[in-house]
This record gives sequence, C-alpha cells and structure tokens, in this order.
Amino acid sequence: MKKKSLIVVTVTLAIFCVSVFCSPAMAKEFVLGTLSNNLDHPLVKVRVAFMQECFKVHGYDLKVISLPALRSLEAASRGQTDGDLFREYNLNEKNEYPELVRVECPASYYPLYAFVTNPDLKVQGIKGLASYRVITMRGDRIMEAKVNPLIPKGKLTIVASYEQGFKMLAAGRADVVVSDRSKANYFIEKLGVKDKISMVQRPLLLVNIWTFLNKKHAALAVDLAATMQAKMDDGTYQKMVGVPPPDPKNH
Repeated sequence: MKKKSLIVVTVTLAIFCVSVFCSPAMAKEFVLGTLSNNLDHPLVKVRVAFMQECFKVHGYDLKVISLPALRSLEAASRGQTDGDLFREYNLNEKNEYPELVRVECPASYYPLYAFVTNPDLKVQGIKGLASYRVITMRGDRIMEAKVNPLIPKGKLTIVASYEQGFKMLAAGRADVVVSDRSKANYFIEKLGVKDKISMVQRPLLLVNIWTFLNKKHAALAVDLAATMQAKMDDGTYQKMVGVPPPDPKNH
C-alpha cells in the first residue's frame, strides 16, 4: 500500500513539474516601449495583440509600456527596455541609435490625418497644410521628417502633448492638428470636444511603422520578422487586426 502511494505521489509531482516548467505562463517577459498615449484604444490593442502572438512563438510574453517618444528610444538603446514597438523605417539613418536593430517586417501602418474645427476645410495631402496654422507633436519623428519641413515656421506649432494640441484647436488657436486616429479620438473624447472637432477622412500620409529591438536581441529580430511575415501571409494579421497587412514597400 505504501509503495502504491509513493508511486501516486511521484507521478503527481512529475505532472506538476511539467505543468509548471512547460507552461506558457513561464515565458520570459519582453518589454517594448511605445509613444502611444492610449494602449487601451481598440486600434492599438489589436496591433499589440498581434505582436504578442508573434513573440509567443519564440517563448516571450510581450509587455508594452507607454513612454514619451524620446525616453522610449533612449530606454531601448540603453537596454532598460528590450526595444521600441512602433517606429519609422529610417530611425537609424544617422546612426543615432546604433544599439537598436530593426525587425525587417512592418508591424503596422501609420495613417496621419488632419483634425479640424472647420468642416469646410479640406486639406489635400501634407503639401496642402502649408496654408494653415498647424499643430504637430514633439518627438514624433515621422512628423519631424515628413510634415514639419513643409509648414512655414510662423504657421507651425509643436506641442508636448496631444491633449495640449487639441485644447488649442478647440479654442481656435490653430486650424489643424496632425495626428493618428487612435490618439486623436482618445483626447477628443477626454476633452469633451467631439462636437467641435472632426477628422478629414482622406489620410494626409500613410507610412509603415516598424519594431526595433536592442541589438542583444539581434538573432530574435531575424526570427521574429519571419514569424510576423508568416502570420501576415496566412491571414492571422487580417483576422486579428481587421485590415489587410502593411505593404513592406511603404517605408
């Protein structure tokens, strides 16, 4: 009887050890920063969920934290985080962040829209912004490279937060705020100005955004890109995110 009980206990312990040490819950945490102000917005959540699915394949539990734009890059470069989730393709064009490597598959695309208080104001592309008082976000390198240079200095205001920008727009101190839709919707709702501000439906600009990892994860970056591409090709991305995957040629 004692021998039988010992066998039962041994088997139970073996099953327990397998369940603990082989459980997905034991996956290593992998932390990426992002400048998103609203990680709970549906448009952001579905993209983060897709990336979490890809990291899971490689045994990592992806955690995304919101940080100011510059701080997120610095933390990734110094190894305080494992990387930055959403950045422009040419982030390292001037070798400012040699400690970061790009995952060679776009994580998503980044449409920028014009948000206005005058519904009759129809902005035709980013070149059409030059005639208006425009607000953009400090630290958004896509805007710094592709939008700000096109706006005359006297008409461009660069703000520290979108909340500040939309307050200025609602108060009539600007004609246009340039933003992606998720951030804009969040702050418009938060400020209670939905009745004052509308989005010009045609995007001003559509570019891909890419994930960068600290170079200690260079091998993972290669494997992760292959996993992301496979999940885009097999329909996982569209199923999870609700839109077709990004075209890698849109840098």
